[in-house]
Amino acid sequence: MASRPSPRWLFIVRRDRAKLYANLRESFEGVPAVQVILDRREGNGAPAGDPARRDRRAPLSLLEQEQWLTLGFRLIYQGEDLQVYEAPAWA
Repeated sequence: MASRPSPRWLFIVRRDRAKLYANLRESFEGVPAVQVILDRREGNGAPAGDPARRDRRAPLSLLEQEQWLTLGFRLIYQGEDLQVYEAPAWA
């Protein structure tokens, strides 16, 4: 019986916060329970590189929107069934 991957924490960082992204990546490098990725969406909410695809995320509450704008990231508990697709590296 194969072991299932353990749950982990996921930082989703705004695309316009390159320094924050780099700092978080460096801070959690080598920590298997934490993953840091860039938000794939462009300014209009569509995933980067795929404007025809609808955003499947639930809308953020007003508090979550304020935190997203202020902090520049969201911290998500990523259970065993959540799939994550990373954005392309910074150009």
